[in-house]
Amino acid sequence: MFPPSVGARGSGLAVSASARPAGRRYTLGSSDTRSPAGFFETNEFSRGTVRAPRPVMRSQPAYKQLDTWQQAMTLVERCYEITTAFPRSEMYGLTNQIRRAAVSIPSNVAEGFCRRKTKAYANHVSIALGSHGEVETCLELAVRLGFLSREQLSPLEQMTISVGSLLSGMHRSLEEKIAREKASRSRSS
Repeated sequence: MFPPSVGARGSGLAVSASARPAGRRYTLGSSDTRSPAGFFETNEFSRGTVRAPRPVMRSQPAYKQLDTWQQAMTLVERCYEITTAFPRSEMYGLTNQIRRAAVSIPSNVAEGFCRRKTKAYANHVSIALGSHGEVETCLELAVRLGFLSREQLSPLEQMTISVGSLLSGMHRSLEEKIAREKASRSRSS
């Protein structure tokens, strides 16, 4: 479970007091019995005791409130649904490509947002735009190869257009912010 070099003291690894039976001690040392949490139960303290950190309650991450992220997540769901009807021979081809490109869109929006730097955020949104273009291309290819009908593509196409518009607006806004920050820095220098 843990590398042999990891000691218990100060490692941040812990077993909650409520998760272990009273009177028993748990360490990261080797023994013959494991606790429910995966730690070894022992009466000896070869590597020290393990203390339990308090669980931290997090509020919902702010990127989940972005319309761009929410619509991109819905696009991912629809891409997964529609590719289930693709031929089995395309499981590792077009099906996989569409799904991976679709997943990349909200993933990059979230990652860029969490980087806390405008340039990094803009870069990740730019990558999401590239993935968006990839999804559009792959869906068009699926129609041309006969895996999707135009009728099946239509609602998905509307969704991709909407996500693309939001991504473009987000990227434009971030680039404008970068330009303003740069101008502000040059004025103060």
